[in-house]
Amino acid sequence: MKELYKIHLFDKHVLVNDYNPAPEHCFEACFMFASMLDVKIINGKNLATPELVMFTGSRLGLNVPKPFYVGFPQSVKGLTKEELLFDQLVSYYLTYGLDNFSEPRHSIMEKDFTRLAFKEKAVIKEFDIVDEKKATELLIEMVKNLLDSTRPLSNYQYQLVCSAISDYDIEVTKCPCKDTAIRLMLDLGKVELSKFLHLSDFIKTVELANYYLNSSIKTKKLNLKNKQRVLLSKILDALFEGEKINEKDCLEKRQAWCGYLHHIHYKPKNPRAQKFVDTVRGKKDSSVYSEFQKFIDQKDVISAVDVLVKRKGAVLVLRNLNYLLSQCQTEPQVNYVIKNVKTTNNLVLIQLLLRYANYRESGARTFTFTRFNRLVTHRETPEEIQKRTTAIPQSTVDKLVAVLKENLKNNLYGKLGKVYVHKDMKNIALPVQENTSMGGFGILPKGSVIPLPAGKKVRAFTYWEKVNDVDLSLIGVDDQFNQYEYSWRTMAYETSDAMCYSGDETSGYYGGSEYYDLDLVKLKKKKPNVRYYLLCNNVYTGKPFSSCVCRAGFMMRDKKDSGEVFEPRTVTSSYTVNCDSTFAYLFAVDVNKRRIIWLNMGKQSNTTIAGTTKVDFLIDYLNATEVINVHSLFTMLATKVVKDPKQADVIVTDEQIEVGDDVTVIRSYDTDKILSIINE
Repeated sequence: MKELYKIHLFDKHVLVNDYNPAPEHCFEACFMFASMLDVKIINGKNLATPELVMFTGSRLGLNVPKPFYVGFPQSVKGLTKEELLFDQLVSYYLTYGLDNFSEPRHSIMEKDFTRLAFKEKAVIKEFDIVDEKKATELLIEMVKNLLDSTRPLSNYQYQLVCSAISDYDIEVTKCPCKDTAIRLMLDLGKVELSKFLHLSDFIKTVELANYYLNSSIKTKKLNLKNKQRVLLSKILDALFEGEKINEKDCLEKRQAWCGYLHHIHYKPKNPRAQKFVDTVRGKKDSSVYSEFQKFIDQKDVISAVDVLVKRKGAVLVLRNLNYLLSQCQTEPQVNYVIKNVKTTNNLVLIQLLLRYANYRESGARTFTFTRFNRLVTHRETPEEIQKRTTAIPQSTVDKLVAVLKENLKNNLYGKLGKVYVHKDMKNIALPVQENTSMGGFGILPKGSVIPLPAGKKVRAFTYWEKVNDVDLSLIGVDDQFNQYEYSWRTMAYETSDAMCYSGDETSGYYGGSEYYDLDLVKLKKKKPNVRYYLLCNNVYTGKPFSSCVCRAGFMMRDKKDSGEVFEPRTVTSSYTVNCDSTFAYLFAVDVNKRRIIWLNMGKQSNTTIAGTTKVDFLIDYLNATEVINVHSLFTMLATKVVKDPKQADVIVTDEQIEVGDDVTVIRSYDTDKILSIINE
């Protein structure tokens, strides 16, 4: 089985034995799992092998490069601020001043240190081992669930789906996400997948082809090759043969159509295509939006809504919801807009609920969206704030949120029969926008929460190869979202028992690493105004993460640890940072509530230094589970919520539990299953 598939199954706590169907040393291998990695094999003990132990160790990080201070944190705390600063200045001079990147550089001031025997209590990681046949069945089921999703897949998920379709000849019978269908057509040449698209989606098809095939975001200046033009022409021919020819929607983007038809040298193959091309290149028709705006200018919001619903469908009300509500002058207008917030797409309802539950108008707003699977942010300028005409009263927001909750509840009720949901699922966010995420062990949806046990500290880590300088940095944030930077530029003066940094590793092309230790009890006393600490990664030398090898995550360590910097037994999460940019948000630490909050997002950015951009938009993720979570979702899906798992048709828990063949078990990391159920 391909490494890609093994890694994905590993992230779902499944190991694949394709070395030996009847290993001789399964008992010894299980002992190695327990003693070396604190891994417990629940099912498939007879399939355990030493090779699987080594594979698991490589995913958790057995061979991690040493940090700048190899005795971190003990040796770091023993140095004065002047010694810390001198150490790094010498390193910077040798690395950048003399242009010597030949090997990872370590401290010259570090004093002797001793390591203790490892006696830390670590959370046991539970895995199943399966043979290749069972692994293939699980993989195909996961791929089909991902294809069921209406949301764009992350690059990691997409590569998995694309590869599996090709390797296992999976028939794509359902693909409601247009981005996924388009990418599969482009990569696999499966023109028949155009059946999932409308004619108007051809504009998006060209733009995605320009980006994914030619790495260009310049949609007004295409650089398509002849082979790509031929493929796009075949896709357009297939669209004209289909039934989803929404000509009016296409005419809204007449100029783009004319440009793209010219660029691909399109020649119509049937009368329907010829008629459309002639219409696009002919006299301009009045658009729906011009009629819509005419009613808005007349303060007639109700008629504006009717135009959208009649000519474009209720989905356009959702897309223009903020603008419509901001233009309402009377209570009946508000009620009419909210009355038309109708959709059977539960993911859209969930996204709207998350958006408006944290809605705020004061100060400069930061708008976020994703483009080509990268997070894009725009912060309002002073001029934009002054010209703002889209304010919505809080009373309107509250009314909208109540309607969204009611609509979602009505859509979901009773889909799953009797359901048992463990209380810990209140900490797991819904996977509604995971396309900017990266894959790895312990990954949870954005906004999910991991409580930090008493007596433990957080050790954040990153390590890398094939790039000289990756920085792991902290951004402190108070309740008003004022920011405080704790990074390589400041940590010589900030290092303490509360917050300790392993030093700025600047010459690690063949392997480098950085760490932060955070003691939440001491941090709260030392910096009482800081509520959150955001962990982020950036490539200082300006190379995108997609061009290097980088992993990040965190360990839960005893406050007095063994002295071993990287201990795979204590790894709670370790994932690959491979976004096509130089900056990524990893996770946040909430000091007040003693918890870790998942962020895991690649940002469209050339930023090479942390702390230079605003992070107030992240509040939506920091409070996500308080709005809706896996527990509340499955409570809505149930005909009846039961307290005894033995009575349930569906069990949602991370605990090990014995069930019958007809019972469905869903774990916190089963994002593909959760998405599939939401989309049913």
